[in-house]
Amino acid sequence: MGDITIFGMPVSLGTMIYQAVVFTALFWILHKLCLKKVVGALERRKDHIANQLKMTEQYKEEARQKLTEQERLLLETRQEIVKMRLNCKEESELILRNARDEAYKIRTKAYEEQQKRFRQGA
Repeated sequence: MGDITIFGMPVSLGTMIYQAVVFTALFWILHKLCLKKVVGALERRKDHIANQLKMTEQYKEEARQKLTEQERLLLETRQEIVKMRLNCKEESELILRNARDEAYKIRTKAYEEQQKRFRQGA
């Protein structure tokens, strides 16, 4: 076969055809053997990432629900605390009132006894 010149370089037409056939055969072999595996791996990776994104969305929704529940429980707890403080305040006022009444009765009784002793002794 003849030599031709491309861009000032001599090229053998036979070598060029031989390289084209070898390149085509190599590309076909790689396509059959490797490309399917690479594409399969990429598909599995894509599915895995999609699954992880879906799970992430589920976890975010669960977290939102749990946050809402925690906020509701916190509000209920605060309301219960306010009620308990009011009940404790009312109860302590009642106890103090009863204690003052009892102390007044004891003091009055002691005063009357003292007056009685004083009258008996005089």
